[in-house]
Order: sequence, then C-alpha cells, then structure tokens
Amino acid sequence: MFENITGKKRKRKLEQDTPVDARLLKKPKNFDELIDLGIEYFNQENFLLAIQRFKEAIEINADDPHVWFNLGMSYEENLDSKQAIDCYTKSLELDPYNSDVWYHKGYALVGKADYWRAIECYKESIKLLKNAKVLCELSKLYKLLGNHKEARKYEKQAAQPKKSFTCH
Repeated sequence: MFENITGKKRKRKLEQDTPVDARLLKKPKNFDELIDLGIEYFNQENFLLAIQRFKEAIEINADDPHVWFNLGMSYEENLDSKQAIDCYTKSLELDPYNSDVWYHKGYALVGKADYWRAIECYKESIKLLKNAKVLCELSKLYKLLGNHKEARKYEKQAAQPKKSFTCH
C-alpha cells in the first residue's frame, strides 16, 4: 500500500487512508500533551505507543506518581508484569496512598505467581479503600493457597452490605 511513498507524501497518504486523530501525528511539545496522547493511545489499545509517550513524560517529570501508574498500566496491558511491577513500585514510592496502584501491583504479582506479595498489596489497597473487587481477589488467592478460613473471611467482607453478593 505504501510502496514508493516516502516522507511528507507518505504522511499525507496515511492521513487520507487512516481515520487517525491529527494530534496523534504531531510531535508532542510538553508534559501534558504527552500524558494526553499516552492516555489516548492506551484507550485505543495501542500499548506500545502509550508506553513510549509515558516514558517521554517521565523524562520531563519523573516525580509524578500518576505517570508511573499509567506507564505500569500500559505495561500490564502489554503483558509485561515485571515492568508493570517496577512502575507501580515507583508510583507507590512517590504516593503510597493510592489504593488503585496497590491493587494493580497485586494483580501484576499474581501474574508472576508471587501470591504472598500480591496478598500484601491487596491488603494495603483495602486499608486505603474497602473495595469488594479487591476483597474478592484476596478471597480467591487464599482459596488458591488452601486457606479456606481466610478466603471465607474476605468473601464475607466483600458481601457487606449486599447479602446476595458472591465472589466469582
């Protein structure tokens, strides 16, 4: 399709053939644009380009825990648990009070079969925000590890106040 088309001609041809937002074709100039593009790429499930944009944003400001979290989410969706865990760890160093980061770090650790560390992360997440989804994940992990008493404890907590709620 693009044979013998180079430079500006190729870009113009790409713009004509592909319904791409024009902002995605421009080189971002600042931190906020990089974040916006990273999120847009993530939402389009283009995780490699999202990773690239979030890394560029980190080069500008490595002290923003949300960028590290977004980068971790992109790695997680790209099935790179190790990189995701590293990013979540950095995000938590900068802001240890984000329940979502603790949850996703736990989820990534489950992907690495590091169940006990995943349980620790899920418990940290629950300390910050009691969430039925996280309680269910804890219940599943304890069942997997053969501790049915703890599994039932967390499943009951997940069901409060909805008595009909069950973890799947």
